[in-house]
Amino acid sequence: MSIVTEVELPNFPFDVYNVSTRSLVKPVDHVISISGKSGSDGCSGTSGSCGIPGPCGATGGCGSTGGNGSNGFHGHSGRSGTNAQHALIWLEGTIENLNLQLATFHNSNNPSKESTDIDWNLAQLHDDVNYDFQLAKSKGIILLKAVGGDGGNGGKGGNGGIGGDGGSGGHGYDGACGSSTYMQGANGGNGSDGGPGGRGGDGGDGGNGGSGGNGGNAGAGGHVQVRSRDSRLFMLIELDCRAGTKDEGGHGGSSGQYGSGGFGGAGGSGGPDGCSGISGSNGSSGSRGRNGSSGISGFNGRNSRAAMNGSIQYAVVDIDGNIIETSSDKYHASVICYTITDQNNDGIYEPNSDFHITNVKWANNGAMTLPSGSLLSFPSTEYISTDIKDVSVLTGANINQVLLDSHRFKCHLNGTSALSINQPYIQSVKITSQINLLNRLFNGSEVSIMLTCQYPIQIKNIEIPTLLAPNEHAVVTVEFTNLSTRSYGLCQDSAGSVEFIFSTHSLIKFLPMNEKYDYQIMPDGRAYYKINKEISPKSTELIKFKITSHDKSVNHYYKSLFWDIDLLLRDTQIEKRRN
Repeated sequence: MSIVTEVELPNFPFDVYNVSTRSLVKPVDHVISISGKSGSDGCSGTSGSCGIPGPCGATGGCGSTGGNGSNGFHGHSGRSGTNAQHALIWLEGTIENLNLQLATFHNSNNPSKESTDIDWNLAQLHDDVNYDFQLAKSKGIILLKAVGGDGGNGGKGGNGGIGGDGGSGGHGYDGACGSSTYMQGANGGNGSDGGPGGRGGDGGDGGNGGSGGNGGNAGAGGHVQVRSRDSRLFMLIELDCRAGTKDEGGHGGSSGQYGSGGFGGAGGSGGPDGCSGISGSNGSSGSRGRNGSSGISGFNGRNSRAAMNGSIQYAVVDIDGNIIETSSDKYHASVICYTITDQNNDGIYEPNSDFHITNVKWANNGAMTLPSGSLLSFPSTEYISTDIKDVSVLTGANINQVLLDSHRFKCHLNGTSALSINQPYIQSVKITSQINLLNRLFNGSEVSIMLTCQYPIQIKNIEIPTLLAPNEHAVVTVEFTNLSTRSYGLCQDSAGSVEFIFSTHSLIKFLPMNEKYDYQIMPDGRAYYKINKEISPKSTELIKFKITSHDKSVNHYYKSLFWDIDLLLRDTQIEKRRN
């Protein structure tokens, strides 16, 4: 019985941003950078100084106005990131000795427009550099980064200065004393009224906050073309040609707080009376000065402008250097589906058994022709062993071509490390396909399926008496099931023999039963039960044993007497139940 697993074919976008982003998840062996430099952040503006408080008024005079806070200074703009360089790359050699020739150049195209129509033959090359890599023992790629520099953040505007508080008004003049008289019977003069207090000075205005600096513009990504006569070498390199990240303008500075108006001066005291005269009234207090106005918050700086991504191009050339195929991305090999069949075709994946994988359907869902030589395999795992040489060498494939591989893969489910006690052995195992080229994995080729590793015959339940008096008889019932789609036991085309061995304490004896439950009582006291009939597919069966307790067991607690039931499949013990 077979299992077919099928997945939807991955959809890989071929634009420069997605191609660049996919490169970042792959293991990297070497990095070559021709990226632009990131701009520095702008400095923050200096905060304004606080206004000077106004002096207090002289006696009877008004307080002076507080000084205004000065404006905060503007934040400095962030510096723009620089554009990445452009490059033409030649790949030659093998995975053991790869030669990479890198030539950078200036692009005469409009840098503000995303373009892939560079005339690579007219490029003014300079800074020709050669690299040699040994990548046979590595699974990493060479990552060429031609990323635009990030723009710097704008500096924050300085805060406005706080306005000075107004001066307090002066104290009012005191009233004069009333005149005294020395004439008999005449009254003295009244005291004069005190003068009013001086008005408080007005508070100073707060300074305006400085504007935030503008964010620096991002640098553009580089334009890169990779050429090779052997397109397999494209598996060894990835390109990142994204634009730099634009940054934000600085925040405007906070407005300066207004100064408070000064307090009015107290009124002067009334003059004292002369003899028998009236004292003068106290003067009124001066009014409080007006509060100053708050400054205006600074404006936020402008966010920077985004830059354009560069371009990526892979080019296959002939022996004379003539380009025969170009694309914005390379090839991709993806697995679509495959079929798994267990060894004896009973639908059960047993420990220590083989299964086979066939009919692997795969496709080239990339942007250019896939060269021949990719290796399709199903690697070993903790629970599954495969031969490292059991691979299929794939043919080349055109864009969007779907192919069916004829290879038959053999996989082995590892045996159990320990016997399963009081439960059936059940283990989930995963098998995963892979396609590699030059020891580099195609991401879309990993398609997994979970299998349940178990035996086809399992004990479901055991009914055994909980109490047994000396010389009392009882029946033990064992219920077991056949999970598979084939017959087991004694029958034509049986998938295997099934046996039970029942062991107990010497104080528990087995007794013969009727012909329906015919088991053998062995010389060592164990009961041996071989299933001598067909165990049908997907069925449940019962077997029974008759036991009795020895008359000497009166001094032994029945529950403390052990028993074991072993299940054997094809003469191999696969499960044990015990008390």
